[in-house]
Amino acid sequence: MAEQANEQFEMLNDYTLAVSTVFSLQSRADPTLRRVFNFRARQVTEIYSMWYSQSVTSSMQSKNFSDYDSADEILLMHKKLVDMGGRPPALDDMLKTLRKPALAPREN
Repeated sequence: MAEQANEQFEMLNDYTLAVSTVFSLQSRADPTLRRVFNFRARQVTEIYSMWYSQSVTSSMQSKNFSDYDSADEILLMHKKLVDMGGRPPALDDMLKTLRKPALAPREN
């Protein structure tokens, strides 16, 4: 049976949202994925950490919003940041600068 990951949201400032996903404990390890959405820099930084009893391993990767195939999660995290009281750059201004057509918001 797969357990659902636990997400925790933290507003770092008016334009940055951190999302930490803590997965269920594995055999002697405690994995965590932290994604930092910086709407001013238009960048997501992903930090994966695996905590062991006396040590930690981690990796970090940063991507520009324009590197993603879809803007769906970026739009969702922008809304979450606004709901938490943040004041990130307006979506219209931000999405105009993205070069890939796939990143345009979907019309319903």
